[in-house]
Amino acid sequence: MSSYTNRKPFMSKSAFSELAGLDGLAHGVTTVVDQCDHKLPYTSRRDIDSALLSAQDLIEAEVGYAVTPRYRTQELRFTGLETVYQLDFGLRAVNVRERYTVLQSVDVHHYLNQSMLSTETDGMCVLTLDGSFYADPMDAVIRGATNGSIYKPQSVNGYPYLDVSGNWKIVLDKPHVPPCSIELNVSHARYAWIDTTGLGITDFSNIILIDPKSDRIIPYFIDANIPNKILVYFWDILSSGFEQRGSDMSKNEYYKFLTSLNLVQIEDEEYLPIVRFVDGETLLLANDDEYATVEILDASRGLVRVTISASLCTPVSRKIKSIIISYATDPSLIHQLELNRYEYNINLGIASKVAAEIKPGDCDGCKIQNPFIRQAQQPYSEVRINPITGENILNLTYGNLYGQLVFGEQLTSLPKRRRTITL
Repeated sequence: MSSYTNRKPFMSKSAFSELAGLDGLAHGVTTVVDQCDHKLPYTSRRDIDSALLSAQDLIEAEVGYAVTPRYRTQELRFTGLETVYQLDFGLRAVNVRERYTVLQSVDVHHYLNQSMLSTETDGMCVLTLDGSFYADPMDAVIRGATNGSIYKPQSVNGYPYLDVSGNWKIVLDKPHVPPCSIELNVSHARYAWIDTTGLGITDFSNIILIDPKSDRIIPYFIDANIPNKILVYFWDILSSGFEQRGSDMSKNEYYKFLTSLNLVQIEDEEYLPIVRFVDGETLLLANDDEYATVEILDASRGLVRVTISASLCTPVSRKIKSIIISYATDPSLIHQLELNRYEYNINLGIASKVAAEIKPGDCDGCKIQNPFIRQAQQPYSEVRINPITGENILNLTYGNLYGQLVFGEQLTSLPKRRRTITL
């Protein structure tokens, strides 16, 4: 199985959805608060993940470095003499590969609160919502615990409002008058959550969530204002069995979402270099003996020095052909790159290219009405003049659609790195 780290895109499908104004529609999930009157067909949605990685690969090929942390392996020509190689920019560690450990299975909670009761206040049915979780009270999806019907907050007599504790006081649209003692379940319109209490984890930088059935990576985020919880978008936890048909949350289709995920820790594992001889034999080298050293000379430029004991080169039949080195890279280590400054440029470029190339699906006269996608798919026909030759030119390097043009323009704004020669 390929490295989880190498499979994590710079721009996730959820990030693409947010920038393109799609929310769950890019995943086939309609939330209760969606106001859109269109959907993406499954034939369009299924290709978004690979298109995001493809656009990222193109960016990395053009700029000369990986924009996300990676684990890599290279086989290099080697004669046995001390040699300086340039691997990849932002070299974090050598002689390592990815090791992942499934720490435990964790439950995904679809409802933030269950079995809540509204109370009678001023002759109305009032419910209290956690203000740290609901920045907007309209994001609260309130359902009857037994009948599943949706109850919506209404604006009446100064409600909704934040109380002194920072919690929302809302009035339910039904029942309009007491008695109010109806059992309610409350969820967020966009997020499910995982309880981190008792996990014993304080640093989640090397922690990922995995769908135990499909092995796909589930994006998550942590809000400092919401303690002891990991948040995940509902559309990211749609069960693979329902990806084609999708889900409409207004119909209480919570059964289509995952109920558990695997908590996985990513860390370095020592993986020593391998020497390959001309006769095809290989030898695993150890750093703590006389045979070999692979040391980082310049992490930013990816320079390493390889030294091998001359005793490995005799007799003649054991002449060294190549050396295989495993290592890890991180773009934050590239000198003066400051990739966070260009995060928006990269995301906009990738999202524009993917939006331009989304296919409408298998139907006659299908049109995607989302404005971001519609604009990205507009043909671009602006004629430019070459300042040197005076000729009319049309730059079609990345295609003739507006989104492809935006991709090219954002790409030109990114700093480039070029390899030097091996010494």
